[in-house]
Amino acid sequence: MASPVRDKDLLSIQQARSLAAAAREAQKALKEFSQEQVDRIVEAMAGAARGEAERLAKLAHEETGFGNTKDKTLRTSSRPSTSSNTSGPCARWGSCARTRSGASSRSPSRWAWWRP
Repeated sequence: MASPVRDKDLLSIQQARSLAAAAREAQKALKEFSQEQVDRIVEAMAGAARGEAERLAKLAHEETGFGNTKDKTLRTSSRPSTSSNTSGPCARWGSCARTRSGASSRSPSRWAWWRP
């Protein structure tokens, strides 16, 4: 019996649709989180990335051929804590206070769509 033909393009499109649907559900849940909860999540994500800095740097270099692993690792692992507000939108725009819609009161409105 012949195995079913699998169209990789169709499978990747369906996977992208499924991931987008899951992201929309996650966004709905995150909308209810306090700023402190969001900060803890972001800090945990940043910590996980710092812990994997060398491996991620090697992957990036292998995939793109740009830069070198040592410099990529140094850049990733030496970044300040996200909770210090020394970089990112909080430092650039001066405030991370959220409005009722979830958008930062000082962020450009064109970026408001991605906020939970």
